[in-house]
Amino acid sequence: MIEQEKAKYDRIHSVPGYSPGPGISRVRNAVPYMPPGCSVIDFGTGTGDAAQNFMDQGFKVYAVDISDKGLRHEVKLFKASLHLLPKNLPRADWGFCVDVMEHLPTEWVQEALQQMSRKVGNCYFSISTVPDSWGKKINETLHLTVKPGEWWVKRVCEYWSDVLMTEGSSSCEIIARGSKRD
Repeated sequence: MIEQEKAKYDRIHSVPGYSPGPGISRVRNAVPYMPPGCSVIDFGTGTGDAAQNFMDQGFKVYAVDISDKGLRHEVKLFKASLHLLPKNLPRADWGFCVDVMEHLPTEWVQEALQQMSRKVGNCYFSISTVPDSWGKKINETLHLTVKPGEWWVKRVCEYWSDVLMTEGSSSCEIIARGSKRD
């Protein structure tokens, strides 16, 4: 199934207009929570625009994505699915995960959150709560886990101690602090 998901994202990144996603626009929401110069893992980096923006602001950044087809910047990329993070991915102070969690199959969500919490002490999430409109361009569904904000908060609370959510009409923003690393 991992190869199927990778192939899907290799294809969608070639569709004009798909990239860049919303990640770059959410950096300004996440930065106020992060100490200057801290380390950040951009989970689901896509184009790498957000990762580059963090680097431009003096953060030490690592990037993770299942596909490198959309990448437009020189970032330290770890090609992996979030539910199978590589052992050599360094730990970081913060995670940044925008427009990614809803793309995971529901059965991968818990494992992804657990592995992410082992790699970052805190994490900024922005998660779409509505079906996607891009997948039909390649005859696929991209948002595989479409759930309300409360559903996401319940799962995030299993891995971080202090969780705050704000919900909009089509997404939720979650600030998770204090990883419960096991």
